[in-house]
Amino acid sequence: MLKPKGDRVIMKKDPDKEDAMLSSGIVVPKAITTEKVINGVIASVSDTVTSVSIGDRVLVSMFAGTEVEQEDGKYLILKEHELLAIVE
Repeated sequence: MLKPKGDRVIMKKDPDKEDAMLSSGIVVPKAITTEKVINGVIASVSDTVTSVSIGDRVLVSMFAGTEVEQEDGKYLILKEHELLAIVE
């Protein structure tokens, strides 16, 4: 598992909100759809982050963070101030 440093969090991207494949086999990238935010769940937080906890569902801008791929899915490494909202 990734452990964030500084004021960063690790967010697991929602796999249902990834790129879509049409029946013709053409992949439609998420980046060209109308949504401007990414859904995800906080997977890890650094010791200095206090605004979110592991398991919180959050929204971030589609341009925020650095994407990394692990065996179990895609993650974003984000600074705490890049979090737009906590979904309750």
